[in-house]
Amino acid sequence: MDGFISLSVVQRNADPNESLEAGAARAARDAKRIAYRFATLDSPRVPKKRSKLAARTNTYSVVEPESTKRKDSAGIYHDPSDYAYFAKVQFGSSKKPLYMLLDTGSSTAWIMGATCKSDACVYHDLFGVDDSKTLKLQSKEFRLAYGTGVVQGTLARDSVSVAGISLNMSFGLANETSSDFTHFAFDGILGLDMAVGGTDGFITELVNQKVLKSNIFAVTLGRASDPINEGQITFGAVDSSKYTGDITYTNLANNNKGAWVIPIDGFGFGGKQVALKDRTTYIDTGTSFAFGPQSDVTALHKLIPGSTTVDQVTWYVPCSDSPIEVTFSGVTYKISAKDWQAGSGTSCRSNIYGREVVANGWLLGDVFLKNVYSVFDVDQKRIGFATKVEPAAATTTSGTQTSQTVAGTISSDGTPTSADATGQSATPSGKDSAGYQLKSNAYALVLGIAVMAAAMMA
Repeated sequence: MDGFISLSVVQRNADPNESLEAGAARAARDAKRIAYRFATLDSPRVPKKRSKLAARTNTYSVVEPESTKRKDSAGIYHDPSDYAYFAKVQFGSSKKPLYMLLDTGSSTAWIMGATCKSDACVYHDLFGVDDSKTLKLQSKEFRLAYGTGVVQGTLARDSVSVAGISLNMSFGLANETSSDFTHFAFDGILGLDMAVGGTDGFITELVNQKVLKSNIFAVTLGRASDPINEGQITFGAVDSSKYTGDITYTNLANNNKGAWVIPIDGFGFGGKQVALKDRTTYIDTGTSFAFGPQSDVTALHKLIPGSTTVDQVTWYVPCSDSPIEVTFSGVTYKISAKDWQAGSGTSCRSNIYGREVVANGWLLGDVFLKNVYSVFDVDQKRIGFATKVEPAAATTTSGTQTSQTVAGTISSDGTPTSADATGQSATPSGKDSAGYQLKSNAYALVLGIAVMAAAMMA
């Protein structure tokens, strides 16, 4: 399939003709697995005959980004379901490439270590003393709790390089990894918020080591339905070829605690608007869907003729090409129907859920970010958006299907899995941080969302 490469461990590609019933059931299975991080609800699905499976011998399909000539940029990969967005990051003196989830919803950085014997580590590239002459193991331990287990190990220090930037920083080197990560196509997490977490934050070190004149980074995300993947992250500048018009900035909310959270004005559909008062939203590349207070989400869907729900959490709408609009600082941006609707035919499921996963606030993930060019300004403590330039038809040979060694796995029933079927970022910033509260609530609640959706379609 054009635009896809194979990244270690075979999975079935997302079917664009998948029925709502099958989609809801798949979401329920995935959400059940994810929710187990915070509540013991079910047993994880991991390969039972691990000893017969050679590490990194299978393939996982992802969408390869177009190559970039910019030295300050790196391409962003994503899976065929647009759930996870990750980049190639180089570690140590050998510059070993590992694939890390780009997560503006956390600050923690960790990768799977060479001594890890957990099931998840069988399927991933690992990093250890044999990979780098400059790796320094530290005595301090790190630990992140998940429903089915933990990610834990020791802190290490070495060079971490991406998009022309090289930092010497500490990161978690996991020797035990939750079985949840057998389902993910990346080898670790690169947190990109400004909070203080369990490891040196990449953004914090970026500022402290003064490697950039302007401490900003900009993101554009692709989607599997695009003719080519022009996903890209740029550090220290913006790429004017990726957006049109002006970049409009919104200052971070008061008491942001280092999180990328901004005030939101409201939503619209079909020329009608829902104004939001005193609402904020987290802008999170590690989340694929959107979650908001039930009253807000209900008001939005009431603008859509024919929308239905039985619980005011999951909504169904007539399939159409109509966008939803979202407004920041008086400027309105469109969310394409291909992103906010799931399904085909006459009835589609909305990817905007009525669940308040953070008090008095929203979480906007990739369902929105795929439609804009986003600028995260560390120095000025603000986020900017501009209208994204949509990719033209492919004119190069890049993005053809090849075999590479990146992570992934398959669930026992053969269903496709991804970064988080719920779209939630995989790692919190710390127990007391806004990011932790946000994600711990979201993981626990998404199970109910997906299961109820499946029940409705049964």
